Amino acid sequence: MSPAVNGSFRPLSRTHGKTSDVDLDEDLLRALRNAPDRNVDQLAEAVGLPKTNFGRAPSSRVRERVHALVDEGLVEEHGKRYRISEAGRRLLAVRAERA
Repeated sequence: MSPAVNGSFRPLSRTHGKTSDVDLDEDLLRALRNAPDRNVDQLAEAVGLPKTNFGRAPSSRVRERVHALVDEGLVEEHGKRYRISEAGRRLLAVRAERA
């Protein structure tokens, strides 16, 4: 299970215990909504990616997804820190209404 994101536990996707990009994107948006101005390593830890043998979360996957969210206008980049945009907040609200 992934750690608490937005105060609840959510199971990982059914594909060999890995989160899908859609699940990861939503977890990243929630993490940024709850605590803005995080860097990639902090986001990787916040969404519960398993740590590597060196004790660090695999930030390359998170970096790739965060940059995609920036390109889509859902996340804003401020130096090496990120925060959710107004469009990202609206998307989470729409998804919450559908759930």
